Order: sequence, then structure tokens, then C-alpha cells
Amino acid sequence: MKHNRYRRKKTRTHNKGRLSNMYRACTQPVRQAWTTLLGTALFAYLPQILFLVLLGVIYIGSRHRSERMIREIETLKVRVADLRAEYMGAQATYMYATRRTEILRRAKALGLHEPTQPPFVLDIQSHESTP
Repeated sequence: MKHNRYRRKKTRTHNKGRLSNMYRACTQPVRQAWTTLLGTALFAYLPQILFLVLLGVIYIGSRHRSERMIREIETLKVRVADLRAEYMGAQATYMYATRRTEILRRAKALGLHEPTQPPFVLDIQSHESTP
């Protein structure tokens, strides 16, 4: 076989051009479909898309708010339990301090004593003849 010097050698650049044309020919309909889809559908459905985004933001915000309220409720439960215990202690102290024997004990310390006579009503007569 004799080498033909006029025959063009197959090079990578020659194949590259043909492959790139084939790639462009295959991807052009897909690219055109996406461009058409994004161009028309995106703007056609933009209000619905924005509405869904708004619903998502509201959902996330609501979730955060409910979790914050749950944490606050738990801290308030602990505080109510502490206040209830404090109230019960104060009530027990008050009930003990108002017992008759306790009042008499404190009155003796002040020098007071329990009356032996029953109480009586003072009757004040009004002066009808005033000058």
C-alpha cells in the first residue's frame, strides 16, 4: 500500500468538530425544551410558586413559635410548682401562728393575759339636753 499524500489525515480536531455538531444536534431540543419550559412555565406559575413559598415560610414560623411556647410552658410549670410549695409553707406557718395557744404564748411574752370575765357591751347614753 502506497501512502496517499493528498488524502487528508483523520485528526482529533476533525472528529472533534463532527462530535460537537452531533452533541449540539442532540442537546438542542432538550435545551430548547428547558428554555421554553422555564421561560413560559416559570412566569405562568409564578403566583402559585410564590404562594407555596409563603406557605412554607408560615409553616416554619409556626413550628418555631409552637416550640418556643412549649419551652415557655415547661418553665412556667416548674415555676408554678415552686410557688405552690412556697404557698403551702406560708399557709402552714400562718395556720400555726393563729392557733389559740400560740397567740396566748406570744401575748404572755408581751405581758398580756387572757381575760377571765366574759365580754360585755358598753351602753353610752346620748345627752339629749345640750346647751
